[in-house]
Amino acid sequence: LFLFITTYLYTVSDKSALFVSKLGVLVGIYFVWHNFANLIPTSLMNMSLKLSKYSFFIYLAHEPFFTIMRKLMLPRVPGLYSASILLYFMLPIIVILICYSIGSIFNKRFPALYRILVGGRV
Repeated sequence: LFLFITTYLYTVSDKSALFVSKLGVLVGIYFVWHNFANLIPTSLMNMSLKLSKYSFFIYLAHEPFFTIMRKLMLPRVPGLYSASILLYFMLPIIVILICYSIGSIFNKRFPALYRILVGGRV
């Protein structure tokens, strides 16, 4: 319906189309802002909160691990296009989980070293 109104208004006048477009953006922002908690499952929110505790460590450590994992995994992937696509999407998730695990182990077992690594951002 919104697309139909906007298309119709483009043929009528540019000023009214611009107004409806900006009004649509404002309504969309309001909807997302007030319904964001309902759009994301609770389990995903809880996982995000756990990951956010180690976000700076993940930021620091992901590039070396990603490079190492990519160099280890690419030669082992067969020449299939689907396998390369799967690796392209799965490797970042695997690297984030590895960095999260290392960060949580460092934080629990070697808290002083962890604080040094992340510059006191605990």
